[in-house]
Amino acid sequence: MTESGSQTFENASDDDHLENEDYIGNIKDGGGSIEIPEEALDVLNMLQKNKILESCSFDYEGEIGGDGILDPPDVDITLYPSRNIPVAGELWSISGEIFNRSTKPIWIVDRRTILTLAPEMWGQTSQAGSMGAFFPTTKGRQEDELVRVDPGAKYTVIWKVNTIDDRGRDPNSFKQVFRSIICAIRDFTFFNPGEFLISSTVHVWSTPPKYDENGVVTNTGDSFPISVTKNIIMEASPWVLILGAMTGGILCFLLQLLYGLVNIDGGAWDLTKTILVGLGSSTILCGVGTVLISRLAKTDFLLTVTVKDIWGAIATGFIIQWFGYEALTKLIPNI
Repeated sequence: MTESGSQTFENASDDDHLENEDYIGNIKDGGGSIEIPEEALDVLNMLQKNKILESCSFDYEGEIGGDGILDPPDVDITLYPSRNIPVAGELWSISGEIFNRSTKPIWIVDRRTILTLAPEMWGQTSQAGSMGAFFPTTKGRQEDELVRVDPGAKYTVIWKVNTIDDRGRDPNSFKQVFRSIICAIRDFTFFNPGEFLISSTVHVWSTPPKYDENGVVTNTGDSFPISVTKNIIMEASPWVLILGAMTGGILCFLLQLLYGLVNIDGGAWDLTKTILVGLGSSTILCGVGTVLISRLAKTDFLLTVTVKDIWGAIATGFIIQWFGYEALTKLIPNI
């Protein structure tokens, strides 16, 4: 197979190769070698890029917008959390109030009304980052939902934040409740509570959005995005604090056992009984004590101690076990 000016073979003479110095590209084909000119490679690369763009079906003007500049709508967006201090791993929500201060109506779409949380607020194993809004007055459907906000009107959207995927499950079942506890411990064991930044981006249309045959808005480029931010304080999961306190209590009990601070009389059965009862009492004592301390921290008590993360819970459990075990043995002589 030979084409003039487009390919040569390995058995060609050295002079032939010297005469074709502008050939670059070397394609092995069986026992021969085909060299492709640089101009042909440019054409092939261009055709390949066009093929990729056609397969992606990317509507640049529809998704990004044209060269024109859009007039910013006079719209205010305010974020309100459902609780003052959300708890990691538990259900909470954000309300977004959209106030149309302009003299023209605006349109918003649920999947283009986005809330973005800090990665720490989702948990270690979650890949989520953003979510679309829930429109309370529209009928739930697979297509993009649309709401018109007239001049001077306010409309509130909701973002439900649930880091545990419970779709298709009964949230009140014992199995789901137990799963929620395990997921909270798994995802937020090393969560560092504090203040986090959340943001919301709302695409606002000054004209009605356009839909395709699947009910998806196609002219996002004709909308004006408005972004707002808010700082929110998030606390550690109480299940993580209880686990940390129990861990600290068990470590302290083992230390007391090794240093002979726990009285052991009798044979192997008495030893086993003392260890099992001691471990059980330490976990219950430290768990209840940590919950009580965390509740007193939210009141106007004279002395308050705040347990923020798992490390503080472990230290708290250790201290409770160290000073509380002796008092517990005196309170219950038969332990």
